[in-house]
Parts: sequence; structure tokens; C-alpha cells
Amino acid sequence: MPSHFDPFARPPEQPKNQKSSTDNDQANPSQPSEQQRRWIIPLPDRLGYGNRLSLFDADKSLVMGDATPEVPLQEIIVDQKVVGYLGLRPAIDVDDALSINFFSNQQRYLLLIYSLSILASLVVALLLANTFRKPIHRLLHAAQELSRGNYQHHVEVQSNDELGDLSNVINQLARILDQHEQSRRQWVADTSHELKTPLSVLQAQIEAMQDGVRKATPEHLARMQQQVMSLKKLTQDLADLAQADAQQLTCYFSQIQPWQLVLNEVVNFSSQFEQKKLKVIVDEDDAESIYLTSDPDRLRQIIVNLLSNAVRYTEAEGQIHIHREVNNHEWILHIDDSPLGVSDEQLAQLGQRFYRVDDSRTRSTGGTGLGLALSKQIAHILGGDLQFSHSPLGGLRCTVRLNRHLQKND
Repeated sequence: MPSHFDPFARPPEQPKNQKSSTDNDQANPSQPSEQQRRWIIPLPDRLGYGNRLSLFDADKSLVMGDATPEVPLQEIIVDQKVVGYLGLRPAIDVDDALSINFFSNQQRYLLLIYSLSILASLVVALLLANTFRKPIHRLLHAAQELSRGNYQHHVEVQSNDELGDLSNVINQLARILDQHEQSRRQWVADTSHELKTPLSVLQAQIEAMQDGVRKATPEHLARMQQQVMSLKKLTQDLADLAQADAQQLTCYFSQIQPWQLVLNEVVNFSSQFEQKKLKVIVDEDDAESIYLTSDPDRLRQIIVNLLSNAVRYTEAEGQIHIHREVNNHEWILHIDDSPLGVSDEQLAQLGQRFYRVDDSRTRSTGGTGLGLALSKQIAHILGGDLQFSHSPLGGLRCTVRLNRHLQKND
């Protein structure tokens, strides 16, 4: 064995039955040598080309790879000459490809439908919002007008849904508020007028006495006292009406005999009946006395107002008829008088505040136009009602209805 390396030394001869690696490599050029295998780095085959590629020679004979006959071939051209073919088997079958294509198309169609649905929903939502916005804006404007005191504002109703019902309610509310406002203005005007008349008379009489034009005789003082009493009655009626409207009118309920109250007041009015020579007819009733749960003072106030009204509007030497009815539920009092009568239009307005059938006649007799209105309010508080109709005697019939079974605490 040489002690040093000789680059020109011949390699030792190999046995005849063995071949060198070079000969093996030349005999099978498709197989890499040992030295080449050492430097081969395996790459990841994520798409599976190693199992799908096929190599064919110029005669389309398989050289390596899969020999599936359906594999599409691609020519390998070198120097404008086909030297072989390269085949690539599809990763999936035809049926699977059709299914994937079908689902892919379905996905695109669904996305398209989803987009169109969102767009259509947006358009419909905008249209509906605009449809709802207009009536809501009208309602808001109507509420603002009512808050400013414009009670004659009217909301145009264009639908039969809940917004249309709300528009009708607002229109009805506007009408009610307008009626109340008109009543309030009329109330203030009538009250100031009623207070101004007796005050003006008192002022004129006092000034005449101060100037020495008129002396303070008992007759003049009596007239002044009459104006003072008119003012007192007017202010008391106004106070009672205000309390009745606020449901604060004080009542003290107890067991009473209403017919006995009527008879007592008829006796108290006897002087006034005689003064006008009125014929008063009071039906005698031998039946057992009826007891009611009511306020005797308030019921007496109703009877006094009705009798005063009958005396005031009945002509001299006329007739007044007082009678009652009793049934299982009500105790009913009728007060009929003879002419002066009332027309249907006047009958419909009876019970309104400051309304007088004959203003000049009533004023001269001391009426304020509040007695019937106050009596109607008191009747409601006592659990009954006061009604007006034409009398068989040709004048007015006033009917008081009281509940026989009313139960109230004191």
C-alpha cells in the first residue's frame, strides 16, 4: 500500500462479476446514483402531483407515472420535434367536479339573491319610513298647534290604521278644547257683565248721594241693599259652580224625606205666590213617606231655584203644579208652570250658565242666569238629574230625578 496518494495511479481492478457504480448508472440512467440521492431534498407535494403526473415517449408509451387512459396529454417539444408527452390526471372525478361546480354556482346565486334581498329591504324600509314619517309629522305639528292655543287646527286623515285613529282623536280633542275655550271666554264675559251691572247701579247711587242729588232715604237704601244682595247671590252661585266643576262641592248625606222639604219651601214661597196671584196646586199623597239618602241643604237649594224660576217666568194669575212620582229606582219631582212658555231652541239651552229666556225680564226680577245651571250640577252630585221639557200647562216642566238606592258616606 503506497504511503502517499498518487493522482496518476490506476484504480484497482474490480472482479468481473461486479460492475462499477458508473456502469450501473450508465445502464440505468433513470435511477439516480448514490451520490445524487444524498443531495435530493424531498419537497412537500400538497397538490399530489407525484401521483397524478405521467410521462410518455414519442410513441405515447408510458415511461413513468400513472397509465390512466383518460389522462389528457401535453406535448413535449424539443427543437420543434415531439419527444414525449406529459399527462396530468385530474385531482377529482368528473362527478365530483360537477357537484363542486353546482354548489359553486348555487353559492353565487345565493349571494346574488342575498344582495338583492338586502337592497330590496332597504328600499322598502325607506319607503315605509317615509310613509310613516309624513302622518307622524302631521300629528306632531297638530300637537304643537294645540300647545300654542290654536284649537281650530285640523289634522287631515288619510288612512284607516292606528295613525288615522290617532288623527281622529286629536281632531276630536281640538274640537273639545275649542268648545272649552269658547265657554271660558263666554264665562269671563258674562261674569264681568253680571258683576258690572249692579256695581254700576251702586256706584251711580252713591255718587248721587255724595253730590247731594239724592238723599239717603230708606227707599234709596233699600234699592242699594237689593243690588248688594244680587251681588252676593251672584258670587255665591259662581263659587258653588266652580266647586261643582272641580268636584269639590261639599255635601252631607243623610236620610231625609224629600217631599216634606218640597212642602216646606212651598210654604216659604207663599208670599211670592200671593204677590203675583198665582194658583199653586200641590198633589196630596197619602202614601207612606219615602226616605232618600241625600243632602237636605243641597236638595233645598234645587227646589228654591226651581220655584224661583217658576215664579219669575209665570205670568200674573197663572198656575203652578207640583207633584211627584215614585218607582222602584227613582223619586221624581215635577214642577209645571203656565205661560210664559219656551221654544224648542230655548229649551235646548236651559241649564247653561248665564242663559236667560227673557234677559230684560229676568234682570229686573233679580235673576242671574246661574240658578238652573247650578241646580243641574247639584242634581248630578246628588246622584240624580235635572231635566227640562214643555209643560202640559203651556209653560216649562222641571223634573228632578233622584236615586232611591243611593248609598254614600257622610
